[in-house]
This record gives sequence, C-alpha cells and structure tokens, in this order.
Amino acid sequence: MEKFRNLKVKYKIFTLVAIFVVGFLTYGIVSYRTLNEVKVKGDIYQEIVDSKDLLADILPPPEFLVESYLVALQMEDEKDPAKLNALFERSKQLRKDFDDRQAYWKENLDDAELKKILANDCYKPAMDFFNTLESEYIPSIKSGNYQKAHELNIGILKEKYDEQRAAIENLVKLATTYSQKQEEKATTAISWSNYTLVLLCLVIMALSMAAGYFIANAISKPLAEVTKKLETLSQTGDINQSFDYKSEDEIGRLAGAFRSTIAYLTEVANVVNSLGKGDLSNSVTARSAQDVLATSLNQTKDSLQTLINETKNLTNEARSGNINVRGDGNKFQGGYKELIEGINHILEAMVAPINEASECLQKVADRDLTAKMTGDYKGDFANIKN
Repeated sequence: MEKFRNLKVKYKIFTLVAIFVVGFLTYGIVSYRTLNEVKVKGDIYQEIVDSKDLLADILPPPEFLVESYLVALQMEDEKDPAKLNALFERSKQLRKDFDDRQAYWKENLDDAELKKILANDCYKPAMDFFNTLESEYIPSIKSGNYQKAHELNIGILKEKYDEQRAAIENLVKLATTYSQKQEEKATTAISWSNYTLVLLCLVIMALSMAAGYFIANAISKPLAEVTKKLETLSQTGDINQSFDYKSEDEIGRLAGAFRSTIAYLTEVANVVNSLGKGDLSNSVTARSAQDVLATSLNQTKDSLQTLINETKNLTNEARSGNINVRGDGNKFQGGYKELIEGINHILEAMVAPINEASECLQKVADRDLTAKMTGDYKGDFANIKN
C-alpha cells in the first residue's frame, strides 16, 4: 500500500489502464480460444466432421463391402466382355478406395474403440474378401469356370461380407453415438465458454471499478484537502495551516511545497511582526535569487536600520553641540529621504536663530551695543530675538 501511495500520479493512472488492458486481453484470449475450439475447421468441428465422414465411408463404400459384393454378383451374370472388364476395373477401384480410407482413418481417428473396430473387426474380413475376390473369384470368371465362381460367391465371399456387415453395423452405432457426443461436447463447450466469458467480464468490470475507485480516492482526497487549505490561505490569509499528507508522488510533493510555503510565510510574518515592534535583529533567508519577497523585506529592514543609524548620528552630533551636521538624504529614497530632509530642515530652523544670536552676542561682547538680530523668527526663536 505504501509503495502504491508513493507512485507518481501518472503511474497510478497507468496502473488503472493496465488493469483494463490486462483484463480485456485475458477476455480476448479466452474468446479467441473459444472461437478456435468451436469454429469451422476447429478442433471440435473437426471431430464432428470426422465422425460424419466416418459414417459416410461406412454407409456404404468405401469401408463397407456392399458395393464390392454387388459387383462380384454382377460379374457372375455378365457375359458382355466390355461390361465385364468394367466390373473388374470397378472392383479394383473399390479395393483402392478401401485401402486409402483405411490408411486415412488409421492416421486421423482419435477414438480408440472406433479405431479398433475399424482396424480389426471391419478390416480383416474385408481383406479376406478382397484377397479371395482377386486371387480366386475373378480368375474363375475370366477362365469361364462359373461353377467355381458361384461356389465362392455363395461361400467364402458371402461369409466374409456377412462378417464385415455385422462389424459395420456395430461400427455405425458407435460412430453415431460418437458423433452425438462430439456435438454435445461442442454445445457444452460453447455454453461453458459463454458462462466463462460473462463471468470474466463481470470480474474485469468489478476489478476495474474497485481499482478506479481506489486510485481516484488516492488522488482526489489529498488533492481536495490541500486545495481547501490553499483556498483558506488565499482568502483569509490564515497561515496557521497544516497538511500532514506524505508520499513520494506529485501530491506528496505538493503537500511538501505547501508546508514549505507555510513555513516561509510564517518566517516572513515573524520578521514583519518584529519590524512592527522596532526589532530589526531578525531577517528572512532568501530561497533563491528570485525570492522577491524575502529580498524586499530584507532591503526594507536594511533601509530602516540605515535610517535609524543616520538619525542616531544626527542626535549624537546635536547632543555634542555639533548642530551644523546634516543627514545625507541621498542614501535614501521616497519617504525615508523626505524624513532625513525634514530632520535637516528642523536643524536648519534651529541653527539659524542660534547662529545669529551667537553673532549678535559676540558683537555685544565686543562692546557693539548696536548689534541686532534681524531674522524673521517665530515662537521661542522670536523670544530669543526679542
């Protein structure tokens, strides 16, 4: 939890997006697998097709001997050499088709029981049938020995045909059952896949909503708190604010900047308060060259200190009798300059009658009783003149 809290806001938002992406990627993979499983030429589809193909092969040929046996019966009754040769060729083709489909099913049939019946119960009597047909029956027909051919026809050929037919009937039942099972398997797979997809979708939605709510709270709650405090600071000027949220993300940095700002404003307020009480011993440490507030406040403090020093110097000189000393107004600007110049004017107003009175008294001391003060003075200075 602490590690997640320290993540930057962009990574928190990325986490939410990642949950969506992973969720829907999972959903997509499951959907893709389902479609592949039940799609045309998919695994289940292929099993159904194989079962249908198997039934097509055994009802009837090439796997069922019914046509081969029928052709054998036709050979016995056919006297036209051309038609008889066509029957011989047809018999060869049926044997070839039988062998080809046997090889195919031996390679592709998955059901063990069906494969066993097809490879043994159906195959062995068929091979005996074809071997007898090719090695004895057809040569008898070709040599004109129809009696032997007839005996073979109603004998070994019929026996092997009947034996294979029984196996085929059994195989048909099993193949039909197998085909039905594959169809049911496909239906079940689709149903379960639909349930799985719906459930997965609900889980993804729930996780995404929970993650979204958690991440939104993790971002908005402290952000709203610091916003409220900043509004209070800007609207009321109340610097007695605190924000204890700590993390390494952007909001944590914002909280740290807020605390630093409050500390800075408190420091400035303390210095201003000291200046208001006449205490110029405190100053604000400038944060950088761009710290206008601290720089201006320190300049103000320095100007006041220089002003105090200047007035103190004038006072000391005046107390020492050096009433002709004046303050340097060029050291100051604005009101401070006016203040020093005002003090200078006060000193001028005081020094002029004193200097003239001093000169007048000096003349009297030199026995010049005609000496007078001629300046235009008022108040106490006028009394000195009189």
